[in-house]
Amino acid sequence: MKKFLKEYDLSGKDIIVASSNAGWIGHCFRDYKTLLPNSNIKGELDLLFSANEGERNKMLTSWNDVDAWIEKLQ
Repeated sequence: MKKFLKEYDLSGKDIIVASSNAGWIGHCFRDYKTLLPNSNIKGELDLLFSANEGERNKMLTSWNDVDAWIEKLQ
């Protein structure tokens, strides 16, 4: 993703960022702000999934949180 963002100028564009992880988001959103200094980052969503063996496809972020995030984008 970093390579793409370095190669394409998204200045002035609205950007919506979602990230999925199983317990550590790191500096994902900070990196996007650094890589897109002249863009409008409208929304950030951290989709948290279970890190437990056998449950890794279980989303812990509630659908209410996802729906609320989508509503804010409109």
